[in-house]
Amino acid sequence: MLVLMLSGLAFLVAAVVSHRLMRNPSRVAHVLEHRLERRLSILEQYADKAFVNDSSDWLGSDALPEDMVIYRYRMDTLQSWAGTFIVNND
Repeated sequence: MLVLMLSGLAFLVAAVVSHRLMRNPSRVAHVLEHRLERRLSILEQYADKAFVNDSSDWLGSDALPEDMVIYRYRMDTLQSWAGTFIVNND
């Protein structure tokens, strides 16, 4: 019982603190900017691998995050892709 009460109190404190931090628009923008930069860095690493690999090879062995897709074109034709968007993105 004591464990449940302590964990409930910890969740309450975390909710209050996070709510107060998110009321500051500049803080929210800074956090969002940091997350976007991190995600773009991940995507850029995969795209760099696509450019370095031979055109007959693909990134199939590397697992992209589920919200990222990389398309690879050769001339004007889609050659291959890695990843699949979830249905909610359609």
